[in-house]
Amino acid sequence: MTVGVILPPVANPPSDEYIVNFVVPMSNGWSGISMDGKMSNSLLFTMWPNDKQIVLGTRWADAHVLPSPYPGPKITLLPSSQVNSTHINAVFRCQVNTFYTVSRTALTLVQNCTVWEGGSLASGNLTGTADLVYVGSTMSGPENPSDVNSSFHIHDIFSSVTVDLSQAHSDSYSQYVSGGSASSTSTRPSSCFATHSSTTCSAPSGSQSSS
Repeated sequence: MTVGVILPPVANPPSDEYIVNFVVPMSNGWSGISMDGKMSNSLLFTMWPNDKQIVLGTRWADAHVLPSPYPGPKITLLPSSQVNSTHINAVFRCQVNTFYTVSRTALTLVQNCTVWEGGSLASGNLTGTADLVYVGSTMSGPENPSDVNSSFHIHDIFSSVTVDLSQAHSDSYSQYVSGGSASSTSTRPSSCFATHSSTTCSAPSGSQSSS
């Protein structure tokens, strides 16, 4: 499995969105990412194939239980996403969707891709380091693969990586969002991609091809 993150150029106030590239083998029944290095109280992404389609959603859990569907962020699969006989290659944008009121604290919070109730990406420092966790199940898939809110069983693959977000901001972000790739003359940041067996660093291209 491989996971990579690209953020918009550094700005003030900080960005509230990013692009994720998640590549997993078709042998996984389902796969997932935690954007805060843990399962509970973190933004989670779940993904699995349904025929030649990618089923991708956001989840939330208050404890180590089956995560519930999480309606906060807006997720958009970008055109470079693909499914072939061996891999799923998902390239998706995560951005603000709406506001939610947290009644027990009487505060109005933005539940988005970089800030959520009780946590945030890289502890709110988008030029710092982010601890990501990625998981997968080789034992079984979701109960209903066509339903993004389907139940599924516990994962048997677990690994983590620390990503240097200071190297993940790209001036070509808007081109990636539109589905294109950066021009050959654009300055591209280096970015670290975690795999199940190792961590490698390379220049992000806005999309990755499955093999």
